[in-house]
Amino acid sequence: MKRVAILIATLMSLGFLTTIVIAWTLAIRTDVSGAPRLNPRTGLGMLGYYSPGDSVAWVFTSVQYSGVFELSAANRGHQQELTVDRMVDEGEVPAWSTMRRGDPTAATNAFYIEQGFGWPSLAMAQRYRYTRDASGSQQLDVNALHLPPDLRRFGPGEYVPIRLIWKGAAINSALFGWIYFCLLAFPGIVVRARRARRGRCWSCGYDLRATPRGKCPECGSAIGTSG
Repeated sequence: MKRVAILIATLMSLGFLTTIVIAWTLAIRTDVSGAPRLNPRTGLGMLGYYSPGDSVAWVFTSVQYSGVFELSAANRGHQQELTVDRMVDEGEVPAWSTMRRGDPTAATNAFYIEQGFGWPSLAMAQRYRYTRDASGSQQLDVNALHLPPDLRRFGPGEYVPIRLIWKGAAINSALFGWIYFCLLAFPGIVVRARRARRGRCWSCGYDLRATPRGKCPECGSAIGTSG
């Protein structure tokens, strides 16, 4: 049982690392300037959402393609009337978004760009928050890891996410762990099954057809059937 537990832990660790690598690769190859743009004047293509937890109004728009989800949102404080195409309920807002999680800084009239990365499920997220100080200067706060200049030659992304989307990360880690199991362990399982069908030791391949039930005289492995 201990060996099985170690094997499962190793495969899940490899799956988790693969999940992070894929999310970071997608982040590096994604340009935040390509995030969808809000249209506050006409509300065309925009959705509205009232956060029940803090009674804050949001307007947002989003786009999703293979491995990437980008969302642009503006915090409208406690504004009651929103110029949007339609209002949405909580189920249409990603659970990992600031609109659902809230902003601990309680920033109002702030603009956000949020990105989720991962394949086949979104597994990591990062957030850009734009606000203005008392002088009117724009301030940027990014909840992500800033890449050194040497790594930016691989794509336009300057940041990689550090926040997990737990459900997607668990799904991806399990999937990639299973793929690693198939790649690493499955050939050995096939070889052992073929040896057993031919009356040979599943471990070392020694001919057991004339060997009574017990242990393999070559390697000492238990014999499941007699010859």
